[in-house]
Amino acid sequence: MTLAINAHTDNKGRDSYNLGLSQKRAVSAVKYLIKNGISKKRLQSNGFGETKPLVDCKNDCSDEDLQANRRVEFVILKE
Repeated sequence: MTLAINAHTDNKGRDSYNLGLSQKRAVSAVKYLIKNGISKKRLQSNGFGETKPLVDCKNDCSDEDLQANRRVEFVILKE
């Protein structure tokens, strides 16, 4: 099985900062999985910043909306 580890942020802050933050989140999740026995060859890390929100609330976001957009997703690429 091959997994994509996709990390996202909310829309607060600069785009470039959020992209870097999401990339760091994805790498952190991958490191955790490797430390716990998952082969690095089976993992791919992706940071999307604020480009793929679950809740597309633009400038009218509640705290719950922002929290939902800060996430890491595990997507099966190949079984």
